[in-house]
Amino acid sequence: MNILDGVTATATELNYVDGVTSAIQTQLDAKEGTDAEILRADTDDNVTGGYTATSDDDGTKSSGTYTPDPAGGNFKHIINGGAFTLAAPTATGCYTMVIEVANNASAGAITFSGFDKESGDTLTTTDGDDFQLVITKSSAKVSVTKLDVS
Repeated sequence: MNILDGVTATATELNYVDGVTSAIQTQLDAKEGTDAEILRADTDDNVTGGYTATSDDDGTKSSGTYTPDPAGGNFKHIINGGAFTLAAPTATGCYTMVIEVANNASAGAITFSGFDKESGDTLTTTDGDDFQLVITKSSAKVSVTKLDVS
């Protein structure tokens, strides 16, 4: 809404979103199957339209511990520039993350820490090799699946 300090507006004007002629509450109350349908936290809904996201660049990892966090997005990419430890994420909630790992000429071994289950391919340190790490955190467990996508 384009409301400036000191502007006098009626209740009707405040109930409208810029350019929309139905009250905000009417839009929020939209019924299933209408063009105005929205996802609500208190009902089950199916997302059928799909979505895309931009991968979050978490930089080059060459030492220490990297603990991925879903803040900033569930799709991440990093460069393996030396030996480091990948720790299980600790952010609250249940979620899935995908981390793309690209080895450079200084790539080192990645040690995994804090995961309840590890599965999948062996990660190499070969320059140019690429991997996807699929991390799933449920209410009780955290797992990682390693996929060689080179």
